[in-house]
Amino acid sequence: MVESALMQESFLNPSEEAGLIEFEGVKGKFVFNITAPFEYNGEILIAGRIQSSRDESLASTIGIFRQTGDSSFAIRNIFPAIGLEDPFVTSIKDNLILGCVQTYRTDENGIGYRTLFYKNPDLDNLDLEHEPFAIGPDGMKDIRLVELKDKKIGVFTRLQGAVGGKGKIGFTILNSLDELNKDTITAAPLINVPFKDGEWGGVNAAYLLEDGRIGALCHIASVDDKGKHYSAISFIFNPDIFEVSPPTVIASRQDFPIGNFKDDIVFPGGLTTNGNGEVTLWAGLSDAESGSIVIPNPFV
Repeated sequence: MVESALMQESFLNPSEEAGLIEFEGVKGKFVFNITAPFEYNGEILIAGRIQSSRDESLASTIGIFRQTGDSSFAIRNIFPAIGLEDPFVTSIKDNLILGCVQTYRTDENGIGYRTLFYKNPDLDNLDLEHEPFAIGPDGMKDIRLVELKDKKIGVFTRLQGAVGGKGKIGFTILNSLDELNKDTITAAPLINVPFKDGEWGGVNAAYLLEDGRIGALCHIASVDDKGKHYSAISFIFNPDIFEVSPPTVIASRQDFPIGNFKDDIVFPGGLTTNGNGEVTLWAGLSDAESGSIVIPNPFV
């Protein structure tokens, strides 16, 4: 592992515990920015972003894949809606929550985006364009939910602009999913995650720990003349006193096999526990592929 999110010069030392994920039934397409595996109607599934080329984010969509091996998945279904990317899943009050980012063309011919949330989705017949129970503010990605010890709902946000610069993390607590809306999300105060000048980041998945604190799986990012740099980081957040533990880099691109692309990007999707003090991190790689890596549990 590297010591800094920005130390990404070598791609020649992948971990023995890391591998690329094979996706069957989508030949010629890119599958990346995946979720961790989750259970649905007795099946182990994974959701991922699908694109036919690397520069067509407005034409991306989401696919659901069925696990066929430790690092192989077969296409189950592809949603017909386009302009959807970066899915995420969680469980809130025994409800499966599926979220994703919707991209769209703005009036100024730019690209806008917002986050959509679906509760107990029918993954066989889901209309992702018309059925969200909540929609996040325009221009905000990386909104994640976690059920707290008192059964309230913690919401991590990513503010930009005058308050958040290129992207800083906020947090708020809601009483129910009915309170999840643009206003409550926008009003979330920032938490003290120490991004440096020129860095930004957001929460990709959040996990309730036994002591009531929250384990946050995140990305940290920057850009320079060599391109974008994304690494996976983690921290523990105490929602009672808004205290953040020092963030730790848990995976960088050089920890994974080279694959077909060397872009310095790890976009974490989620963790699964292995029962031995280790977890498997599932992530998108290089904005084109996906991989997994076994690491020590960052929240122990």
